[in-house]
Amino acid sequence: MMRADGWGSNGIVGNTRLSNVDSAAGRPVGSGAEDTRTEVVRREDPPSKKVSMNIPIDSDLLHRVLAALPEFILIVDEDHVIRYINRVEPGYDPDDVIGMDSTAVLFPESRDVLINALDRVFAGAETVESEVEARHPDGSTAWYGAEVTPLFDGGLVVGAVIRADNVTELKAAREELAQVRKLLPMCAWCSRIRSEDGMWEGISSYLTRVGKTDISHGLCPACEQEQLGRAEGA
Repeated sequence: MMRADGWGSNGIVGNTRLSNVDSAAGRPVGSGAEDTRTEVVRREDPPSKKVSMNIPIDSDLLHRVLAALPEFILIVDEDHVIRYINRVEPGYDPDDVIGMDSTAVLFPESRDVLINALDRVFAGAETVESEVEARHPDGSTAWYGAEVTPLFDGGLVVGAVIRADNVTELKAAREELAQVRKLLPMCAWCSRIRSEDGMWEGISSYLTRVGKTDISHGLCPACEQEQLGRAEGA
């Protein structure tokens, strides 16, 4: 702790320690007042353990690093215009994407979701997570998990960083799991299942269609014994 006169409470000024100084009286310690000698002991700093990688960090290297990431990284301004993107989906030209409205390729409902997220980031400097659906140039669609965070400069929010992952397969798997988990209307006699359109189908067909499950058939021990008994009695 440094005092107002520049001295530390531990008798150190910077890296210099005065070992023969009476800290209470502010004078040298010795056999008499005539002894004014002081001993200066310098504290050596430990050797640095930092290792220099000698890799120049420039904008081209930073872009190549970001382009190698599996996520899409976008920087947008307060008008929702894309100012940077690390890579694009097939069918898009990076030069055309820069300067594009970040909500232009989204479906109307998803567009409102992203606009709301961006407005919240710029207004309150908070991080907002959402899922949005986009349309690609070839007509296909995809779902993206988007995390929108503020970009600061001098304490002010000057942009928003969007980190987007393609979650199309994950979202489909979640929906299929929810479909399997829900209460199924099943016939008490034949065990057929009523589908959403009111049609009745076998449980094997239903699980194959909804759960993307491959069905293999066999006989359980009880049915095996029953069928063997019938065969022997025939």
